[in-house]
Amino acid sequence: MSTERKLSIEGMTCNHCVGSVTDTIKKLPGVEDVDVSLEGKSATVRFDEGALTADEIAQAVIEAGYEANAGDEQPPPPELESAKASPRNETARFDISGMTCANCAATIEKGVGALDGVTSASVNFAVETLTVEYDSDTLQPSAVAAKVEELGYEATSEQPAQGGRITFAVDGMHCSTCAGTIESKLGSTEGVKSAAVNFTTEKVTVVFDEALIDRPRIFRLIRDLGYVPREDDEQGEREDRSELYWLLYSVAFTVPIIALMYTGFAGSATIYWLSPMHLIWI
Repeated sequence: MSTERKLSIEGMTCNHCVGSVTDTIKKLPGVEDVDVSLEGKSATVRFDEGALTADEIAQAVIEAGYEANAGDEQPPPPELESAKASPRNETARFDISGMTCANCAATIEKGVGALDGVTSASVNFAVETLTVEYDSDTLQPSAVAAKVEELGYEATSEQPAQGGRITFAVDGMHCSTCAGTIESKLGSTEGVKSAAVNFTTEKVTVVFDEALIDRPRIFRLIRDLGYVPREDDEQGEREDRSELYWLLYSVAFTVPIIALMYTGFAGSATIYWLSPMHLIWI
């Protein structure tokens, strides 16, 4: 059964924001029509109640980087609020020695998994490794190693994965809210340690864990928001192309002259060099 609801939306400052909110809502299953008003700071949505709720629509808008309220007395979805408040998890890996059977692996997983701050613990018995996802504000890797030793095994921390850092330009931002939308999306993505967007220079700097996320996926996330990421080395590419053009230009003028010298065309000749790139045959 179709119903129509009006949602209050905060954070929209330009038509691009309107388009972003509209596209986000249209993608939801069960949405039949949507009308987003920048002036009214609202979205009127007609949808199938059997497939979608107003709170789910509001949550989708919030995840897109805006504030939304379904109009009820209920606040934004608590699971989203808790996710925003939750510290970002980190991953640590250990080489384990002393295991003799699968039961040993299960013992380590259970013991480490019970530590306060551990989100998950996984032991690979075949390669003798332990991977732990943990809250760095609550737990340190040294406590994990101490727990493993307490259980009767030895744990050696592996070298952490090298962190990545990229800076690139983004087209399509029309206001500071657009920059905030990109920052919010990247900042809530697993593997991203920090994301800073400079609206004035249209540059984005991202620090990330290369073991969890890479450049193509970061670019894909930005494209999904409706913006266009660009590599930050276009100037270098232009300079390389310029040098190539000069080389080709020089070859194009030099080859015919060399050919004429060998064929003896037009008798003897004198070559005057006017510049490193130009030759005139007289």
